[in-house]
Amino acid sequence: MLQKLRSAYGRIASVNALAFLRSIDTKGYKVAGPLTRRALRAAAVPLLASAIALAASPTIAQDREQVKVEFEHALPNVEGKKLLSVLVSYPPAAKSLPHRHAASAFIYAYVLSGAIRSQVDNDPPKVYHQGEAFYEMPGSHHTISENASETEPASLLAVFVVDAKDNALTTPDKAPGSP
Repeated sequence: MLQKLRSAYGRIASVNALAFLRSIDTKGYKVAGPLTRRALRAAAVPLLASAIALAASPTIAQDREQVKVEFEHALPNVEGKKLLSVLVSYPPAAKSLPHRHAASAFIYAYVLSGAIRSQVDNDPPKVYHQGEAFYEMPGSHHTISENASETEPASLLAVFVVDAKDNALTTPDKAPGSP
């Protein structure tokens, strides 16, 4: 990942900014001479700087968790239920949006690496370290789920027992003021 970022940054940084600014075509517009062209080029400078900064910033793309379903199978002795295991990986300082899981979901979460800060319903937030586990009852509201470290990655395995017909495992909270 770091090598890909360096490579992308290198390609962007190698763009000759002055050549780019000089290449801005103002001929198709009604512009009054070189002074206006200079003003247009000067306005492009902050945009170019922003593009370079955004491409070089790994936190922009890495502020959320990555989720991968590892296993899914119908429970043969519990009609209408299935078991799923989900690997949730958090880059440093990453977090999940507040959310609810499927109304039928009972969830057991085991911290595989690092430390995870979690808050469910009105319980106080708690940090779980590698080897520790917690659970969520059906209908719980997961208000905080995040990597407790700013510098180290963290991961957990979440095991769901859920109705077989439930396809959406997680529903993020609606933003305040949205319908």
